Amino acid sequence: MVAWEVVPTKRRRRVGRRIELGGKTCALEVNETVRDGCAQSYASEGEDNDAWGERYGGSSTGRVRMMMLGENDMEASSTGWSASMTRKLWVRRCICTIQSWEAGSDPIGSSENIHVIQESEILEQIDRDVKRTHPDKSFFSAKSNQESLRRILIIFSRLYPSVRYVQGLNEVLAPLFYVLKNDLDTSNSTSAEADTFFCFVELISGFKNNYCKHLDNSRVGIRSILSKLSQLLKKHDEELWRHMEVITKVYPQYYAFRWITLLLTMEFSFNVCIHIWDAMLGDPEGPPDTLLRICCAMLILVRKRLLVGDFTANIQLLQHYPQTNIDHLLHIANRLRGTMPS
Repeated sequence: MVAWEVVPTKRRRRVGRRIELGGKTCALEVNETVRDGCAQSYASEGEDNDAWGERYGGSSTGRVRMMMLGENDMEASSTGWSASMTRKLWVRRCICTIQSWEAGSDPIGSSENIHVIQESEILEQIDRDVKRTHPDKSFFSAKSNQESLRRILIIFSRLYPSVRYVQGLNEVLAPLFYVLKNDLDTSNSTSAEADTFFCFVELISGFKNNYCKHLDNSRVGIRSILSKLSQLLKKHDEELWRHMEVITKVYPQYYAFRWITLLLTMEFSFNVCIHIWDAMLGDPEGPPDTLLRICCAMLILVRKRLLVGDFTANIQLLQHYPQTNIDHLLHIANRLRGTMPS
């Protein structure tokens, strides 16, 4: 069993069975915001992750430790703010916020911003997506769990105006909530909603520029990330790269956009996705680079089929990725370590 942790440190390292997610986490700063009863716009558009962490995570009030499975030994911070206090404040604040929004008032921002949210139908989109989240799993069909997902996504969209809500973020949220809600320690599972929010914030902080449409064509936007995937493939398998991008014109934006923005949650079964995430979140190179290595490994793993395929066949193959040996996939991705394009 593996632990996912969110800690206020710039290091990434595996300690026994615990995985620390690096970066001065803005999730901890959200704790402070909830505590103070006010809201800020955390995601400064176009900032790199270190700058974002320096700006919003430098004065973290304590450690929030999220355990995927097993024990949870969340500690009180040096300021006296324990995890249990933070959880209670989260619940209180989030209930107050949701009720106020639905009543037409905005307790943590200007009334103009809430009108923007309503006009863009973000709330309606969240409702639709939550109901569509893994309908084959009874866990996600439960009303209480749907309400938890809804609250997390609404609060996130309000606290992070540069990202707001992008369709599909419910799929990224789902594995975190599922694992934390099924914690073997019931004292932790009852607080899964608060814990999931802080983990979700930390996870998205590493990918936030991928969801900002106005950054699509910048050096930090999604097209730049897709270009890195192309360069990585060319470096490790130029024959496959040439067949894909020169001969058949199958560019990464045709198949890898969904891979990257939804963190592979739509390409594999739910349980397999959790397996992949365990490797991705625990890798010392960090989730963004590890995700690209896994995407490149996915191409290499089906290279024989791609090399004999035309545009249509290859697009269909990559948009409906076949079942595969995940351990072998992660082994190939591991062999690509340390070769990420700058």
